[in-house]
Amino acid sequence: MQATYIPYLFVLLWATGFVSAKWGLPYAEPFTFLSLRMLLVVPLFAFLAIAMKRPRLNAVQRRQQMITGVGTHGLYLGGVFYAIAAGMPAGIVALIVGVQPLLTALVSWPLGIGSPLRPLQWIGVLLGLAGLGVVVLQGGKLSGHITGEGLSASIIALLGISGSTLWQSVKGGKTDLIAGGLWQYIAALIMFLIAAFALETREVQWNPNFIGAWMWSVFVLSLAAVLLWLYMLKIGEATKVTQYLYLTPPTTAVMAYLLFDEPLTLQTGLGVALVVAGLYLARRGAMAGKPALSKA
Repeated sequence: MQATYIPYLFVLLWATGFVSAKWGLPYAEPFTFLSLRMLLVVPLFAFLAIAMKRPRLNAVQRRQQMITGVGTHGLYLGGVFYAIAAGMPAGIVALIVGVQPLLTALVSWPLGIGSPLRPLQWIGVLLGLAGLGVVVLQGGKLSGHITGEGLSASIIALLGISGSTLWQSVKGGKTDLIAGGLWQYIAALIMFLIAAFALETREVQWNPNFIGAWMWSVFVLSLAAVLLWLYMLKIGEATKVTQYLYLTPPTTAVMAYLLFDEPLTLQTGLGVALVVAGLYLARRGAMAGKPALSKA
């Protein structure tokens, strides 16, 4: 495969994360599903760390990576899966958490982490927020198919991934990705097991659909996507992914429409277009000078 196409493949795989959640959640509760996912991911990453001879982390590094895991995997994945289980369309959940680069860029400067936003970035932030408002609100009330419970879970996911991005940039940016990822997943596994035993029945319908979604989430999302990312870092292509991640919300919306007949209304299309434009402009603004912290 030519290296030119690898960033696009990574973005495509990333977008399927929301679809796989929609695929498997009718057969297992969200935290039970995620517990099963992490029960496979943790030993897989441990094997990778040993096979690839990754450095062992000291106690401070392990703690830092576990805090990152609480936000990046625990709150983010937990919020996304809970929101979809609560009836939120996968495309809208992807749109809400997709504004994470705008949020981290917005708050990084006041926290002393990033640079002040440039004018083009401000325009991007405002467009992104306007796009969210168009999708989420209708006549001053929540749009159809959006519940308060699902919206709250989506916002928790957004705050989780944004906070962990800021934390990782300060505390864990130089940590080995495989070794750090292992401890992030361990933290997420602990969180999901506690939530599953405290809040859920832990019943699973073991059928081909659930097993397919489970295996996809483990081997394609948590394993293949990470290995692609490492390969891109090695060949210097990783920065290109950040230029294309703004395509994730519309890609997810189209996938959900085709696979699950999720509504793809004019209102949703307008909101997605505004958010994508906002992410694109914010990214261009960041590239024009020293960027504020962002994962766009």
